[in-house]
Amino acid sequence: MNTLTAIHRPAELLASVLGDPWVANHVAGKFSCAEADDIARALVLLGQPDAAYTFIDGHATGDDDSDDSHQWPDDADSLNRATEYVMTSFADDYPDEP
Repeated sequence: MNTLTAIHRPAELLASVLGDPWVANHVAGKFSCAEADDIARALVLLGQPDAAYTFIDGHATGDDDSDDSHQWPDDADSLNRATEYVMTSFADDYPDEP
């Protein structure tokens, strides 16, 4: 197994769990904002940005701390807000296109 395959498959597995909307909505809010950002950044670095968007959206929905840095309404545009947040916050972490 080459190194790329050895990294790619675990990244897909991690993204399939953390990027699942049900999991994100029930688990991501339990993390602090810094922890949620670190998980989202790791997903971006692993080439799984869609999972990062879903995870941050779930975090924003489930974390109701008054000082939460991911506060936005839980509405039809919440995933778009999460996507914009991740794309802006971690712009330098996106892997270069092959």
